[in-house]
Amino acid sequence: MAFSLISTRRTILLACLGALPVIGICSTDKIPANIHSVNYSDEEFEYRLEDPLDSSNRVNGESVEPYAASGTMCCYSLPKKWHSGIKVTVHATYSFKKTPDSELTEVPQVQTVEVPPYVDGKVGEIWVVRAADGDLSVVSSDYQPNHAKWPGKVKGWPVPSVKYKRQRWDKLIKLAEEDLETDLTLSKRMLENPDAQAIAACNSQKKIMPENIASFSGPEDIAFRRYIKDIYSESVINSRNKLQKLIDRRP
Repeated sequence: MAFSLISTRRTILLACLGALPVIGICSTDKIPANIHSVNYSDEEFEYRLEDPLDSSNRVNGESVEPYAASGTMCCYSLPKKWHSGIKVTVHATYSFKKTPDSELTEVPQVQTVEVPPYVDGKVGEIWVVRAADGDLSVVSSDYQPNHAKWPGKVKGWPVPSVKYKRQRWDKLIKLAEEDLETDLTLSKRMLENPDAQAIAACNSQKKIMPENIASFSGPEDIAFRRYIKDIYSESVINSRNKLQKLIDRRP
């Protein structure tokens, strides 16, 4: 009985010792790395990474604006030593507008890409790169896109196209036009129907800036109405100036 127990323990011990090298290799073969993304296209996209050989090795990324870079997410594991054939599947969804006034259209995009040799021979942070034509790639690098050792095909940070700049600028112009229209409408109401507009302005001021009208007796107060007219007039001037500057500086 004692011999049987000792034999059993020895068998278990030998089995454990025999398994240790395998476990050790598995635990140190891969290194977890942070992930980022840089977007050289004019389309917003979001992504996640998955190991085509190990579905448990996966991580969600962030939404990346056009001509921008994402923050840092954790973590995706890469082999400690680079070898040819290391692949990563990028599950992406990019968004675009068919026309300037249409809703965003989302399109799925899946690419399995190969990781090029590590910079300086060691695992670096993982960068998902979306090229101007929408093609996806992955590099492992602790260097950013504007560094001389950056391994990506495109060097430097994204530079927005003139077309994209104008689209963004036109949105700002449209907002400025809407602000001016609102200010002109309030000023016009104060001239055409001062009683109703004074009451509306008084109620609004009580909610947002009560301390500014504490010295006035109410909407019938002539000083209060003069104060409101001055605010509207100044707002119209400021909105016109802002709109004109945007128009003058449009790319």
